[in-house]
Amino acid sequence: MKKTLLATTMLAGLTLGGAAAAETNVELHNKHLNLTVTGYVYEEIIFWDQDDNVAPAGVQDRQYEFNLRAAEIEFKAEGTTDFGLGYAAELELNLSTSNDAIWDEINLRFDGSWGELRIGDEDAAADIMKLDGNDIVYAVDNGTPLANIFLGTANNGDLVAGLAAGNGGTSLIADWVHPTVDATKISYITPRYAGFKLGASFTPDTGKNMVSAAADNGTDFEEVFDITLEYKEDFDGLGVRVVGSYQNGNHETGTRQDLNIANVAAQVDYAGFSVAVSYADYFDSGLLNDNDGADAGYNLQGGIAYETGPWDLSLGASYFKRDYGAGSEDPSLLVVGGGVGYDVAPGLVVRGDITWFDADTPNAAILGGSVNVENDGYAFVIGTAVKF
Repeated sequence: MKKTLLATTMLAGLTLGGAAAAETNVELHNKHLNLTVTGYVYEEIIFWDQDDNVAPAGVQDRQYEFNLRAAEIEFKAEGTTDFGLGYAAELELNLSTSNDAIWDEINLRFDGSWGELRIGDEDAAADIMKLDGNDIVYAVDNGTPLANIFLGTANNGDLVAGLAAGNGGTSLIADWVHPTVDATKISYITPRYAGFKLGASFTPDTGKNMVSAAADNGTDFEEVFDITLEYKEDFDGLGVRVVGSYQNGNHETGTRQDLNIANVAAQVDYAGFSVAVSYADYFDSGLLNDNDGADAGYNLQGGIAYETGPWDLSLGASYFKRDYGAGSEDPSLLVVGGGVGYDVAPGLVVRGDITWFDADTPNAAILGGSVNVENDGYAFVIGTAVKF
């Protein structure tokens, strides 16, 4: 698992430069394949201040931290048969975990003029083709630095619970637009036609990956289908991209609502500028059947970015809210951030970002918590990354 509450891919919004991948040839069953090895390491220093600075572990009292944000290595061995079928094995190793190492994604891929088929432990088509309003804003995308700092405080445990209450323990802070994450699945993505491309996935059990077993009477979702439609076109230098997705699955208990998530997003690019917006609605996914009018909430994101030469600048915001129902006040989280990055050399980038948040979780007693959280704060992040 990634060590952030907002991401499935840690550096999705970070420009790391154009370093070429390392390549070599290997022989496998008398067939020569092309082996590509890519990876990155991102280190950062975080300085912050917030109203609620209670720290069980003590790190929040110091108000700064050296942090390994992410480190991954990906191996891809690919080839083409004599009759034109492309095939590949992809293995991704996530090194930024509490363990020494963990395999993050492992899958097989087959492709041709008919499209692309993926089988294994990786993201669903809804995630592979996803577009979020903050993908272009690193200071807000991935929750930097909410996971380790703002939400690491004692009372903020009720904030996390507040946004997750009744959702089967899944928080709106998490990237719940894509709940199947790296569970074992099968996906198909069509070729692009007249600007359109369609993708679909089927996940038997969101709790099943690698060699682990997952019972069909657990506490997660099963038989999850997702479908995603993307339109992408360039009109004389004006780039337009629109993505819509829908996901549906059954909850494994009879006491909670099934999974229903809809997401729509758009991005426009012109002369180095990019503007993106997205909206995700979780309906009553995972809520108790008797939820008294509550819903699982929604997420609205927006961002603007500009790239010129080795420089990139960005500014964005993300707003999360859910409904407790029964006339109760609703919890919410607003995150605003911006930053600048500079490509020092191919594969080497330095960044400076600032993130501000305002969190409110009233009626924590409903959740079994003891503190009604009202907290705001900011963090300044200086980071550097190497991609190879």
